[in-house]
Amino acid sequence: MTEKGERCRQHYQSVYERNQPALGKGRALDESLHHFLDQRPAGKNLSALDRATGLASAPFWHDAEAVTRSELASLALSRVLLFDNAVSVDLLLELASHAPDTLRWAIRYSKLFERTASPLWLALRAALVGGEWQIFFGVCDRLLDQLKPFDELIGNAEKQLGHLSLLELFSYLSVLAYQAFSEDASDDRSGQQWKLYNRIILRKLQACPEEDFRLNESRLGQSLKRHLSPIIFPESSTADAARCRENLEWLAVLIAATQERIDYEGSIDWFCFGPECNYQLKPGVEGAANTVVGWTLMLCKEGFGISSQFRTVQPKISSRSTSCSSPIERSSVFSM
Repeated sequence: MTEKGERCRQHYQSVYERNQPALGKGRALDESLHHFLDQRPAGKNLSALDRATGLASAPFWHDAEAVTRSELASLALSRVLLFDNAVSVDLLLELASHAPDTLRWAIRYSKLFERTASPLWLALRAALVGGEWQIFFGVCDRLLDQLKPFDELIGNAEKQLGHLSLLELFSYLSVLAYQAFSEDASDDRSGQQWKLYNRIILRKLQACPEEDFRLNESRLGQSLKRHLSPIIFPESSTADAARCRENLEWLAVLIAATQERIDYEGSIDWFCFGPECNYQLKPGVEGAANTVVGWTLMLCKEGFGISSQFRTVQPKISSRSTSCSSPIERSSVFSM
């Protein structure tokens, strides 16, 4: 541990020990964790990693009573799990033994399961083979598996549209966006549309070459003539119109798949942050419309019965891709 990490460790442990006689172990630990969550101890030379390393090395984590009675242990530990090198696997395995719910919520809060190559995540999966942990790992796997069809469609559509410059993509987006925003959409729907277009634009910005930003009057005119004029002016050549129509179709696929992914990310967020969210896995059922391999994930409000509280959501995306021609099957079940 670095000198800065040791300074943080001493600070958190001293706060805990100072408050324990008056408050008890659980509340004393919460007082110490408040300091961590408030980015204390302060100092411009102290980083978030220094504080996380110091907190993870504090002795109070080995006190099962203190950890299980703490209301902030999972949240604070989730901040530690944002770093692969701030906490030891041995401590996590110890917590998995004497405070499993605390660790599982820390994993959910931190979305550690999304970092599938994380050494911490791989070590936990290799070491924890008990029933509850296997169910938890299965739930995490199922959540991520549901993203794959969307990502495949998005990747395929982006590949088909890869020849478009940033300006040309803006031209096509403007056409579809005008149609979407001219339909008296509610403020909430408009906000969702902006989030959708922002996601598409950001991904294009990450992939486009530097020359896309070197605009001049000639390039601007050529782009508008090739990609916007055939849409606006019906007398354009058939070849130009067909090319533009194909680009619009692929962009429609990209928009639909991206929207579905964003919607499903809301399900993952509910699993990660919703205190009322419970989960279970049940054997998959084969059917004519959907073939479920392995286990079906069910998310529900804690304390409600399955029969009255679950409904199946299956989004459908019409795709030009032969590899993704069937509707996307999403077997997540949400609370009604």
